[in-house]
Amino acid sequence: MKPIDFETALYLASAAGSLFLAALVSLHARHVRGAVPLVFLNLSLLLWDTGEAMIHLTNGNDTWRHLTFTIVTIPLPLLLQFLFSFCQYRLARRWRAALFAGLGLFTLVTALSLVEPTFRAFVEGSGWNLVFLGLSLPTLSWAIWLVLQRRRQLRSASERGAIGLLGVGVGAGLLISLSELLHGMDLPVPQLGSLGSFIFAAALTAAVLRPQILEAEMPLWRVLALLLAAGAAVTVNLWLIAHRTPHQGFAILAAGGLSLALLALYRLLVLRWYEGVMHRRHLASIGAMAAGVAHEIRNPLTAIKSAAQLVARELSLGQGSQTCSEYLQLVVSEADRLNRVVEGFLSYARPPRPRLRSLALAPIIQNVVGLQRIGLSPRVVLSEDLAPTLPPLRMDPDLLKQALLNVLKNAVEAVGEAGTVAVKAQPARRGRRPGVSVEIDDSGPGLAPEQASQLFQPFCTSKPNGSGLGLAITRRILEAHGGSIEVANREVGGVRVTLWLPKATAG
Repeated sequence: MKPIDFETALYLASAAGSLFLAALVSLHARHVRGAVPLVFLNLSLLLWDTGEAMIHLTNGNDTWRHLTFTIVTIPLPLLLQFLFSFCQYRLARRWRAALFAGLGLFTLVTALSLVEPTFRAFVEGSGWNLVFLGLSLPTLSWAIWLVLQRRRQLRSASERGAIGLLGVGVGAGLLISLSELLHGMDLPVPQLGSLGSFIFAAALTAAVLRPQILEAEMPLWRVLALLLAAGAAVTVNLWLIAHRTPHQGFAILAAGGLSLALLALYRLLVLRWYEGVMHRRHLASIGAMAAGVAHEIRNPLTAIKSAAQLVARELSLGQGSQTCSEYLQLVVSEADRLNRVVEGFLSYARPPRPRLRSLALAPIIQNVVGLQRIGLSPRVVLSEDLAPTLPPLRMDPDLLKQALLNVLKNAVEAVGEAGTVAVKAQPARRGRRPGVSVEIDDSGPGLAPEQASQLFQPFCTSKPNGSGLGLAITRRILEAHGGSIEVANREVGGVRVTLWLPKATAG
């Protein structure tokens, strides 16, 4: 085992830099085109730099040499995939498949040199160098052409700057390939691998992260923490290599690289997919709300327009004012209805901001029940059963009153001209949290299965004059108080709505 010299230290420092860049992209560039291949490109450079360091430390061990030969073939397809994505270049599917199949076959043949003497002889001869040269030079030349073409298409100075960084990176990659290849052919050319690979990866990463850097979206402390973590990882491996065995150090570094690759896959693919699903759901919800608002507004507008046309006709004919008065009252009524729709929509759209105070719930329930009894059909029985031991709650009395009114009004409307509505409040726990449960039962027809799945969707209602916002607003009010709402059919018929609110904590 050779001592760690300056050249070996440079390779290991470059490995730390590649690890740092891979982590930086996975944490800060999840939504940027080309992020996934760039992370794996950095990880492949991490392995290549580590392999080169191990070759120096083990006096040219054959296993490390052939492993490094295999690794050095991996960045080419990753670079192309990154450029295709970042530069938005569309290559015909059959040509893309043929290109990556050829590069993949070359990697496979190189990897087989680790176990098969025939392939080992090919890799150690000049044939492998010529094939690698024949693949890498055209590939990197094409990459430079892609970068130049994309730069001509852009007008934004920021985007042109990002593409310029890509050009620097690809140029560095071209110099790396040439210097390493010519040095391997025993020509008097210095090796630029350790420094060049880091410049290559850093330029590509800077192109991807440039918007975040310019807009100060990347905290400096996080960048420094990642850099320190990457440096610590390589320092630990240096110690293991110097004091234990090279294989232990490489195994830990490989395990770290694999963990980072899995983290990158999760952040760059799984989270992006999940955010896409949530974005589509959000758009669908906005579309449904817009359709509901349009429907609720269209009907009053039609009535107002018809009434206005009839008033104009009556006036043109010089007929009595009594008919005109009726039509104008209709206009006022429909305008009030429009205002209620708009107010309901705004109440739903604005997140409730309760002004919490520690208050007793019983007086609020009694007040809401008393208001609902006004004008109630004599054949509807509205009862209340409030436990005397109800604890105080942290609540906004006005918002909670609105929530109770919404639910109680639905229950009274469900029973129609005859039936029973019962309100019951008692202490109840949700897990370990103490609180109060308010149950509102009605003897109405109950909920159909299709209604149950749409109860809290805005503008979904089975009532001729309903807005479909009452329960949606009620749930938001309860959630703002840390509570919940549940709706279910009762076994004896009708519906039970259960509201739960947490108990006020001391202090």
